[in-house]
This record gives sequence, C-alpha cells and structure tokens, in this order.
Amino acid sequence: MFASFRRSLVRTAAVAALLALAAPALAATRYVSPTGSDTNTGASPATAWRTISKANAAAVAGDVILVANGTYANFPNPAVNGSANARITYVGNLANPSAVVITPNGVLNKTDVTIKGMQLTGGFDITGVRDSIADCIAFGSRSNIFAADDCVLARTVVNSERFWVYGSETDSLPVAERDTIVDCTFNLNVVTGGSHTVRLKAIDRCVFARNRWNIHVNAGGVSASVYKLFWVRNCKFLDSRWDIVNDCTGACDEAGWFMQRDYTQSNFWSRDTIEMGGAGEVQFFGAGSGSFPGTVMNNTYDQVIVKQYGNPSYGGAMVYQDACKWDTLTNCTFVGKESGLLINQVIHGPTLIDHCTVVGFNPGHGAIGFDASGTWVGTTAMRSNVFYTHGSAPRSQNSSAMYMPVALSQGHLVANNNVFYGPMSKDSLIYMAGVGFSAPGVGKPWANRMLADSASTWGSPRFLDTTSVRNFNPRLGTGSRATGAGWGGSDAGSFWSTAPTPDAAGPTAVSDLRASGVSDSQMLLQWTAPADAPTGTGAVAYDLRWSNSPIDDTNFASANTLASEPVPGAPGAYQQFTFSGLSSGATYYVALRAQDKAGNWSTVSNVVNVIASLDQTPPAAIIDLSAQ
Repeated sequence: MFASFRRSLVRTAAVAALLALAAPALAATRYVSPTGSDTNTGASPATAWRTISKANAAAVAGDVILVANGTYANFPNPAVNGSANARITYVGNLANPSAVVITPNGVLNKTDVTIKGMQLTGGFDITGVRDSIADCIAFGSRSNIFAADDCVLARTVVNSERFWVYGSETDSLPVAERDTIVDCTFNLNVVTGGSHTVRLKAIDRCVFARNRWNIHVNAGGVSASVYKLFWVRNCKFLDSRWDIVNDCTGACDEAGWFMQRDYTQSNFWSRDTIEMGGAGEVQFFGAGSGSFPGTVMNNTYDQVIVKQYGNPSYGGAMVYQDACKWDTLTNCTFVGKESGLLINQVIHGPTLIDHCTVVGFNPGHGAIGFDASGTWVGTTAMRSNVFYTHGSAPRSQNSSAMYMPVALSQGHLVANNNVFYGPMSKDSLIYMAGVGFSAPGVGKPWANRMLADSASTWGSPRFLDTTSVRNFNPRLGTGSRATGAGWGGSDAGSFWSTAPTPDAAGPTAVSDLRASGVSDSQMLLQWTAPADAPTGTGAVAYDLRWSNSPIDDTNFASANTLASEPVPGAPGAYQQFTFSGLSSGATYYVALRAQDKAGNWSTVSNVVNVIASLDQTPPAAIIDLSAQ
C-alpha cells in the first residue's frame, strides 16, 4: 500500500512540474543592477540581474523592472508586448534620471511599454503602440516618434539637434495618431544642415502641451527649418513657449522658418508664445507655399503671441505666404521688427480676425498688410482689433497702421470697432490703392469705399511697454483709446484690461500632490506647478511642510518645514522633490503652499498621507474563512 502511495506522489509531482513548465510566468517586480548577475532570478535587489538585455528577454506583461543606478549597454525594449491592463514598465531613478545611464540609441517598438527615470544617452525612437517615455533625459543627434499611435512623451528633457514626430515620409494620409508630448523641454542646438530641426508630418489628433522649445540654429544649419509641419491635422498646440534663435546668415535656405504647409488643416493653437531672433532670417508662417499650394486651411489661433525681433524673411511677425483660408485668429498678439501680420494672397472666408493686437515697429507693409490681389472669396470679419505702428517708424504709406497696395472688392469684408494708431496723422492711418490715405470711421474714404468699418476709431492704445519687440506688453494703460472701443463695449485688442490692479489673490492651490517610490527612508513627492490666479504667471516660491499628524489650513504653519524646495516652474510644469530621512513605520502627512511675486500665498494643497515602509503591498484577502 505504501509503495502504491509513493508511486502516486511521484506521478502527482511530475504532473505538477510539467504544468509549472507549461504555465506562463506571472507578472512581478524584477530588479537590475550593475552588481547583479544574469544567472540570478531578478526577484529581489539581492538577486538582481546585471543587464537590461536579460530584463528584456525575461519580461512579461505586467512586470515592473526596477533599474539601479549605473550604466547599461542595452536599451529597454522587451521581447514581448505588454497589454492595456498590464504594462511592462522600466523604472530608473525618478529623482535623478542621469544616475541611470542607457548608452545606445534604441527603438521602443512593442505595445504598452513605459520607460521612466533614465538618461537615454543615444536618444530614442518610439515606433510602437501605447508606449511612453517619462521623467527622462535624452541626448543623441535626433529622437523620433515614428508611425506610433497613442504614445506619450512626458516630463522629459531632450538635449539634441533635432526632434521629429511623423507617420510617413511620403505625402499620404496621416498614419500616426493621438500621440501626446507634454511638459517636456527641448534644448535643440543645430550645428549641421540639410535636415529640419522639428519636423511634424502625417500626424492626426496629436497633442503638444506645456512644452518649452529652446532652438538655436548655428552658422552651419543651412536648410534646418526650425519647425516644419506637413499633413498635420486636428492637432492641438497648447500652453507652450518657443525661443528660437537663428544665427545662420547668407544662403541658409529657410534655416529660421517656422512653416505650416501641405494639407496642414484644422489645428488648434492656444496660449502659445513664439519669439524669434538671431543674426539670420526668421519667419512664422500661418500658411506657406509648398508642394500643394492652397491646402493649408481652417486653423485656429487663440491667445497666441508671436514676437519677431530678428530679421524677417517676408517682413512680418506672422505671414500668410500662401492663401489665408477659413482661419480664425482671436485674442492674438503679433509684434514684428517690421510688420505684424501680412496676408499675401486672397483671403477665403469665413475668416475671423477678432480682438487681436497687431504691431509693426518699422513696417514695410503697415502694421497689418494685405498684399493679396484679386477678389476675396466669402466673408472676412475683422473687428475689435488694435492696429499699431510704432511712433519711431518713418512716415510713409508703408508705415500706415493698415496697408493695402491693391484695391479690395466690396462685400467681402465685415470690419468694425477697430482702433488704428501710428506715427502720422489720423488721416494717414489707412492706405489702400485706389483710395489713398484715409482716417478710420464713418464718412471717411476707407469706410465709404468698403461699406464697412464705420465704427472704428483712432488714438493711442497706451500699451504698457513699447520699448522693443521683445519687451512689448500688449496690456492697456490708463487712458487707452482701446478701452471700451471693441465690439459690445469690450476692450479692443488682445488683452481686455486697463492698467493692472493690485494683486491680492494668491496662486491656485496645488490639487495633485502625490507620493511615489515610498520606502522606509524616503519618498518622491510630485505635483503640477500652479498659476497665479489674476495674472496667469507662475509662482515664485513653495512652502513644503510635513507632520506625523494630519495637516490642514489651521495647523499648516506649525508643521515641520522641508528645506531646499524646488524653484517653481511655469504653470502646468511637472515638479518633484525627494523627502529623505524618514523613520521606518512612521506615518507622514505632507502638504504645500505656493507664493506669487506679490507675496500672496495659496491655500494649502491636498494632503499626502503615507507610511514609511518598503513594503507598500497589503496582505492578500482571506478567501477561505469558514465557521467549521
């Protein structure tokens, strides 16, 4: 009997072993360290693997691979896909990504994979689906998101020559969709020519939000257009800033051009600031001629600021080299070293230019210029704007607030409640061929010829700063002629405000303070930088505090202060701080306040509540409780 029982046990053990070999590996936390060995299990820091290559080969859906500080010769890219509910995640050092160094350029081409907290020395190529790179530092000559859908690049600093997002290099329908680039900083230093700096092509429904673009084209950057868009559709460009310097002079072939061309349609730009300068030519194009003229259309710009303090290629801060078709420009500011806004071909309506401030410091085509010949198609509405030529400009027809060297046809312009100002008398603020000089307003040659714009006026808008293009401040000072001159009694121009009132409100309270990477000795705090409520600018200081007891508005001031808080970033920027020196097992409550430049403090943020412990996983639920 005992022999039979032993044979049964052997058979049961053999079957169990076979099943264990056949069953898929279960998702787990794995470890990689320069001091590990690829013969280890990778199941703990003490049994870590040595190489990323081993982790790539062994990873399964749901795995989290923790990579210790050090230098690694393989790029994180698993052999298998993750899934929507079980991503494969590689995590380095979130507080100091440069401590985890990945030396080669690599391709992330699987599905549902995340890389965090690493220095990608050779740059990266994302070609998969639902992949993400976050909290990293990237170098290399050019990083790419290529033919990738639903991917994310977040809170990453890219130090490179170039950065491209594209679906195809052929002129075809968009094939890269719904990618997101958010809270990133791009330091692009272009030394070589022959290739665009930032190239967006064949993409659809992508989002570029809260990014900082620092682009410098050096003397050798021939044809390195700073930003080129082809076949870009239904994308959003939000809350970003471009500081563009082109130092390529001579025959540089569009080196300093920011151009939208070839079927770039139905995109939305909001609250972006673009400043362009340098020794070479620079130009921002609302529509540029290309391989498919007349196909850029239906784009919207709201609260966008374009300041062109360098040498303009076409004479204006924003130029429609190609036709202006069905675009909407609202609450925008265009300030140029020469003209502000130039439209060089026929306008197709319905087009709207509403509550914009258009400024030329030394215009050759007026503050706003229409060089378009022929009959406008459809209706263009142009109302509640300020058209301003700086007082230091020479007195000529070219320095009029509005300049039209060709006669326009009646019936295609709905214009009213605009404010004109320039260095000449009011009777010379508008120039149109066939009419000559005119003042704005009822009964004047311009209004009589166009049967429009009779409610417009003239006078100084009293902008707060007109000392230079870069310093220009479009807000209206006391006594501004633009105050109440707009449609419905609104202020004309892009900023509907008079002289600033005292700032008595603090920044918006932080609402997304959170902790990650909690151990028995430290935690990583993360949050989004707030905006100052009345001005929209960023905070200037943080007050970060902790306690072993709950924190609220009444006892925040008595909580312990954390030293060396980070400097506040621009509104919406990603912020982080490592809180070290915790006592294992103790409970910690953490909160913060933000201060604006007027000295006002926000209310207390949401409160983080954590226990300092390396083990953050609760015990498994009891499933076999019985009364027997």
